[in-house]
Amino acid sequence: MDENSTNTEKVTVVHDEPKKVHASHKHHEKKSHENSKAKSAELTKTFWQYLSFGLAALLLITLVWSYDVSLDITKASGSGTIAAADDTGGSAAAVAYEASDYYDADDPMIGDPDAPVTIVEFSDFQCPFCSRFYSQTYLALKEDYVDTGKVNVVFRDFPLSFHPEAEPSAIAAECANEQGEFWAFHDLIFENQGSLSASSYLEWAEQIGLDMDQFSDCVDSQKYKSEVAADYNDGGRLGITGTPGFFVNGQLVTGAQPYSVFASAIEAELAK
Repeated sequence: MDENSTNTEKVTVVHDEPKKVHASHKHHEKKSHENSKAKSAELTKTFWQYLSFGLAALLLITLVWSYDVSLDITKASGSGTIAAADDTGGSAAAVAYEASDYYDADDPMIGDPDAPVTIVEFSDFQCPFCSRFYSQTYLALKEDYVDTGKVNVVFRDFPLSFHPEAEPSAIAAECANEQGEFWAFHDLIFENQGSLSASSYLEWAEQIGLDMDQFSDCVDSQKYKSEVAADYNDGGRLGITGTPGFFVNGQLVTGAQPYSVFASAIEAELAK
């Protein structure tokens, strides 16, 4: 009985002891977990502090760099401003008009060479919009401004590739210009645009009294093919992308605009 009681007690003691160890282990785990959480929170806090510091430093460096770049731009430009483009595709900056930038001395001109306003026209003799400009605007401008000495008009070739008679007619007109009759030939082309052909060019040349042998040789040899190409290239350099295109003392006017648009641009130049 005592033995059994002792055994029982031992059993009790044996069972009690593991319970005490288990409770102590749980306490240790809880404390360890709490410490781990505290360390994790501390690490997280430190991480965000360093990240905030790094971002602030990066922002400061960016601001300093931007400021230095802006100073460099200011020094390079002289004023730190950039001229905006105006409505016509030109520059809003006050830039002196230089005629030599827009045409050559040998390009056909009508009107007083010393007129205060020069209109440089880039045109294609087969272009229907160029013909419209001729009939609806050019003739009136010539009467009101060219014939009165206020404006001169310079014609430059801009033959479009999809117009088969654009280049041949341009070369023929240059050959007429060789004999001092460009504008008479110019008028006949636009007044008879539907009849562009090699035979027509000969007919019109004879009509305005050209030396036919000289004219024929000029056309047949394509004497002014390079001149026509040079005009086209200059037009592209200046920003012409279609026909007709104009520069009124350097200000771009695109398309077969009505008389009022040109009159307004001319009057603005005359008022300067």
